[in-house]
Amino acid sequence: MRSPLSSRQGCRYGGFRWYRGQRHFPGLYWSSTTGGNVGFESWLEWDHAMLLDFTPQVMGLLSQPLWLFWKDERGKRISHAPDYFARLKTAGGWWWTAGR
Repeated sequence: MRSPLSSRQGCRYGGFRWYRGQRHFPGLYWSSTTGGNVGFESWLEWDHAMLLDFTPQVMGLLSQPLWLFWKDERGKRISHAPDYFARLKTAGGWWWTAGR
């Protein structure tokens, strides 16, 4: 069964990049939920991708699907890309950010 998010698979805000000697751990995790790869940028994100993939309520999983922009109380611009969006069978969803 294909994920209802399959049309968005691989549509991340930017590509995953890796090079020799870098400090973080990016890669691709093959998800049985989506039937394709889900990106991660650290061991913690990899753990969360696996956890979400094995959660029965999750029927779709996207890696860093969008950027959020807002201003704080002082007017400073802030941006953030959630690590994952998990689509639930109950028609809801979870935004997931690994600990920072």
